[in-house]
Amino acid sequence: MHTAEPASRHCSECGAALSRGKLAGLHAAVLFPEGWRAVKHVTKRCRRQGCKFCGKTIFYNFIAISKSERRFHWTAGSLQFFFLDARHGVSVSWLQQMTRRLFYQYVAFSGEAQVHGAEARAAGFEGRVPRHPGLFLFKSWLSWRFVLRLHQREEETQEGRCVNLSLPFAKTLSTAPWYDEHMLQRRLAMAKERGHDLRALVVDGNLKLSGRVCGRPVAELRRCEPLQAYTAVPCSCPPARKARRCDLHMSKAQEGPLDDQAVVAHRRYRVLMAQPCQFPYEVLLKSVDAVLCGVASQERGKWVSAGKCTPRQLEEYWSQQEEQGFISQRTPGQEEVSCRTSKETSKQYRQLVRQNRLGGVLLACTSEGFIVHLQQFVGAETIPVRYFFLAEICARLQDVRCCIHDDACHVARYALKHKGRNALAKRLSELAWVLDRFHSAAHRDPWCARHCHPSVHQELLRGLNTSAAESCNSILGRYRVAFRSIVASSTRSFYLQEDFSAQRNAAYDYVDRVFKIEEIYGERGSQIVQRLAARASTPAMPLGLSLQIALCSSSSPLSLIALNCNVTQTRKSQLTQVLDDISAVIDEACQRRAAQHGPEEPGKLTSVMLAMFTEQAFLQRCSPQWPQVQWSDGSTGRVHMSNLLNLDEAYRFLRMVGLIGSGASAKSGEAAELASELNRILQTGRSSYACKNAGSFGTTRNKAPVGVLGFGNVHPSKYVPCLTGASGSHDVACRERLLQTCGRPVDPHAPLPASLDVPADFDPWTLRLWSFFI
Repeated sequence: MHTAEPASRHCSECGAALSRGKLAGLHAAVLFPEGWRAVKHVTKRCRRQGCKFCGKTIFYNFIAISKSERRFHWTAGSLQFFFLDARHGVSVSWLQQMTRRLFYQYVAFSGEAQVHGAEARAAGFEGRVPRHPGLFLFKSWLSWRFVLRLHQREEETQEGRCVNLSLPFAKTLSTAPWYDEHMLQRRLAMAKERGHDLRALVVDGNLKLSGRVCGRPVAELRRCEPLQAYTAVPCSCPPARKARRCDLHMSKAQEGPLDDQAVVAHRRYRVLMAQPCQFPYEVLLKSVDAVLCGVASQERGKWVSAGKCTPRQLEEYWSQQEEQGFISQRTPGQEEVSCRTSKETSKQYRQLVRQNRLGGVLLACTSEGFIVHLQQFVGAETIPVRYFFLAEICARLQDVRCCIHDDACHVARYALKHKGRNALAKRLSELAWVLDRFHSAAHRDPWCARHCHPSVHQELLRGLNTSAAESCNSILGRYRVAFRSIVASSTRSFYLQEDFSAQRNAAYDYVDRVFKIEEIYGERGSQIVQRLAARASTPAMPLGLSLQIALCSSSSPLSLIALNCNVTQTRKSQLTQVLDDISAVIDEACQRRAAQHGPEEPGKLTSVMLAMFTEQAFLQRCSPQWPQVQWSDGSTGRVHMSNLLNLDEAYRFLRMVGLIGSGASAKSGEAAELASELNRILQTGRSSYACKNAGSFGTTRNKAPVGVLGFGNVHPSKYVPCLTGASGSHDVACRERLLQTCGRPVDPHAPLPASLDVPADFDPWTLRLWSFFI
């Protein structure tokens, strides 16, 4: 049995020697990667009079000050356990494993709790498991990450002792205003250390990561310290149980008598201000009788400040607006640009209002996909919110010269309007605001075309991936289930920051460092691979492998199946076009060979390529007796002893062999049997199955080996669980015989390699044709 004993033998406050505590033989349930286990506590006490810890019980990683305060306490060494109370805890090895699983497999804490709970019931340990294990594990992971961040701050390491593990994590986080600043500085330092280009940032929003909030419009003020300005946003507090509003707005709306006037409209008179204002808008009041009778439009109302209305009046008005999918008033100045790309009036925002999931996440990344800053916002993705977001980055990073955004024109005009606020505002107005190439076609305004179109900034965008944020958004979207289950808005933001504290470029960096196209394919081979990769805007490494696999299709027993694992929107499907083109050439060669060796002219020839197939069809293709050619006299035969699998989306094939799916399902035995057969085919080139003949399988004739070559595409979210063993059946070593490849995504307009320069004697006919018009 493990033992949890404080690392220090002396009091951290007074230095006196600690004595053994009264709680002897106390056992706690601790979660290890193997499951729940019992750990014995060895407590200590300080006996020196006058010490603030005198008489307090000192546990492994906290001091029990009172029933409502358990103060985190750790002096030296590395943590082995992390306890939230005396009876329950988790091991640091499980916390580290959970961090990796969040990073690679996008798991949820509730699912982990169910798995470990089932193991505890089977082992008779269920009585010691926490009452709400999912919430306990989630709070343990959050508190552990918070303590790590706290101790990373060299100038304030002593604050780690002031963390109260008894409080809800949202309250603990409210006492740390330094956290967002610390994470931003940490990411900037990591980006500089890795050599990322910070002169251009790609900014985008994600509305999929939206959680339930009160959403009462114009209820809070968000301050931007670098600009010394404010903007009004909806209420970010979590709603009360089975209610739409938070407790504060619900209680205020129910107070006081009924009113004889009702609010029928509103207008903002301040968006950015130097001083905070509780109600930065005006409302139009009219009599209740006129509103009920439907003649409110004929009555002349009175515009007053929203602060002069009762909470009941405001709540009734905003509730009616939200039933219609309320859209906030557009930021002043948007009409200066006629591009219809405003995010404040989108249909998706109306849907979020009705679902009470108001908000999203803003992200800024480098062109390589390194996320520099993440921030949660409440309400619409307004221009001031995006303007404040970039101002916080530019205030701490002097290298920024360009901002790439899908709505850059509106933010640019807004920055020009407020350039006189201070030096930072002037610098923001002088940035190059550029549209990303993917969204630039939707912008038609003349001013936008002259100042923000990518064609105007070709030199500035040379070598930059303007769609880098789209790939990051696709990864962020996989966290939406776990993200929406978190109640507190501040906790959601912390969870997202910590989950993206590491970057997903390790595989790309490894491929770039280890694999050199020139060394693998030689000078002429690398020229061919790079030309094809430039034409398809895909990484050279996966394309070269697909080309090798297609060219190796011959009568030799060579068998190889490779999978290209990469994120979305990286043009993976372009790689399968290589297999289509080469398979057409092979079919023509088979046609000629069949005409030479057959008794008659071939009447029917089946292609060597397989795209969609069943298990039975695949096994028949792997047999030497497969009737590839049917001659006019009725005889059949095979002229090409190899199969080419073109798996654009390889999930159907992987499910067929049981490598992905539900794991221990009812069909696990069948899947393992097919995986064993595929393993045999890839290893020996021979199958135990043959084509159906006279109602039976198997034959003793023609033992020639048959090759299987294939290439397909998969996404990390579905294939990584297969590699880690979390999904599918892995009784046979079939997974180990598949080859994985990947490559850094390539922007469609990225500069070509230097080896692909046009030769000096290149003179195409198009140049001569255009010379007549010059």
